[in-house]
Amino acid sequence: MRIFTPNIKLVKELNRYISLSDIEKARFKKFNSPKIDDGNVLCDEFFRTEELFSRKTDWIRSIQSYGIDDLPVYTRSRIVSNDIQRVSASKAANVETDLPYYVDILGENKRIYVEKYGTKNPKHPHVEMYDTSNIWNNKNLYENRTVDEVVNIRYFADNFSAANNRALEYEALALLKKDYPLEYVIYLMKQSVLKSPNGHNQASTGLLKFLADYPDMRRYVVTHNDFKEEVFDSCAAKAFPKLLDICNDDLKTVNQILWDCKIPKFENAYLVEQNLLETGISLYKIDNVWNKQKSEIIEELSKNQRKVIEDFKKEIEDLINSKNSLSDIHKKIVQYNKNHGK
Repeated sequence: MRIFTPNIKLVKELNRYISLSDIEKARFKKFNSPKIDDGNVLCDEFFRTEELFSRKTDWIRSIQSYGIDDLPVYTRSRIVSNDIQRVSASKAANVETDLPYYVDILGENKRIYVEKYGTKNPKHPHVEMYDTSNIWNNKNLYENRTVDEVVNIRYFADNFSAANNRALEYEALALLKKDYPLEYVIYLMKQSVLKSPNGHNQASTGLLKFLADYPDMRRYVVTHNDFKEEVFDSCAAKAFPKLLDICNDDLKTVNQILWDCKIPKFENAYLVEQNLLETGISLYKIDNVWNKQKSEIIEELSKNQRKVIEDFKKEIEDLINSKNSLSDIHKKIVQYNKNHGK
């Protein structure tokens, strides 16, 4: 039996860099390191058992192959051209370069390509101005607007108001002209959509303009008909700023006057009647108060036909100017309704 005899000279040479105690520690760690049992394979701490290893998909092989999206470790011994060919044949070929000009639709996972505006590299996107050479109507709305802005506005106008998309587009562009952010304009366009139980939703241009000035006042100018469809009250929206000013920003009083001046119209949608509202404003201005008596006058007056309401508006103006009491005004309207079978 041969007895191992260490080379004393070699040991002394090694000890110049590594001490004997360090050698013993390394040897102990090598022969006593714990084995890791992950339920599938026994391996030491070097293998990635706690990182990316998957027992369902990964195999233990003498030479590990790369995944379809992996790039091999670069070494100078490889031929670069071969690497390029291999990469070009993989999924990496889908890297976006030299794409036609595209517009990402805000809030949706959608991209629209507009080839007439050239190319757009995702790494170096640029903002292209919209071409107004072929615009004839409302050309000023498109001036100094980017392609991204116009395409986004047109996309939502087509979706929300197919029957009146151009009018909605003009109104939205007018808001951009007033320096409203594009994201906020699109939000207002969505809020201007009148909902219907049958899914035939339709945006209203007048409502869009109103919401731009009064974003939290939608409920004051939107009502419902017998089919539970939302209906825009354009008369209420038009009168709202004036009425708000007359009532010193008292929204409760504004709402009471608007509500009392509504009559059933198309498909029993209760909408503000212009002549009733003008009479209501005249009554309010007597003492800047809206009370039960004034509400009853409007209610009695609303029983008449539209032409009669218009005639009474003039008569009530005369009665108010002549300092007649609210009771006298109410009696005259009640008497007229009795004489005409109302």
